[in-house]
Amino acid sequence: MLCNSAQAPKVNMQAKAKIMVVRDIERDDIEYISKTLNCLPIAHVDHMKPEKLGHADRVDEVQVYLYMFVCICSSY
Repeated sequence: MLCNSAQAPKVNMQAKAKIMVVRDIERDDIEYISKTLNCLPIAHVDHMKPEKLGHADRVDEVQVYLYMFVCICSSY
């Protein structure tokens, strides 16, 4: 789920369901990420449906100097 502000209880609920929440994302990057993962952007948790979700084979969070990057690998 892509969002620019997420509340802790909702993030914890989604983590239990193995749904990754990506915060602090640039609006310009949403289209690229959506195409890469073959998913649709979701603005609110109530709009979450199976056909809108994507799949990633591997997700890593990598720190380079002071910056954190999310590396998403998919076999699509």
